[in-house]
Amino acid sequence: MISGKKKIIILLAVFAVFIGLHLPGLSAPYHQDEYKWPIIVNPDLKEPGGIPHPPIGEFIYRQAGFLVGYDNFRVVPFAFSVLNFFLLFYLVKIIFDSRTALWSVGLFTLSFYSLLASLMVDTDGAIMPLFFLTMLIGYFQLKKINFQNSK
Repeated sequence: MISGKKKIIILLAVFAVFIGLHLPGLSAPYHQDEYKWPIIVNPDLKEPGGIPHPPIGEFIYRQAGFLVGYDNFRVVPFAFSVLNFFLLFYLVKIIFDSRTALWSVGLFTLSFYSLLASLMVDTDGAIMPLFFLTMLIGYFQLKKINFQNSK
């Protein structure tokens, strides 16, 4: 059995590896259709609603353009992936246990798709999984109380 303090140290060590693997990719140039995002969401260049993706993506990237600039969009999926890291840990901990949750975030950290998704300027890679993980956490928390209202 792993003590609480040791779990936190392991989680922070895995998170440090996660950050270390992802930070170099933040300065990668846009590729394929990623270059379109800064153009499409820039209010000086285009009207809202001109992108064939869910509106949440356009909203998030439009706001990000104001905050981080239109040349730094890789920060957006990276920030969502950081949240996904902790949401995944929490979800797996709810369903199974802390040890399994640590293994899960370890695999999430080392998975190539996770790395790619956390740096891909799009809605599918890191933004949509955040909503899915949040929904699952809500479901399993409600299941704990048998879907009853606690008054």
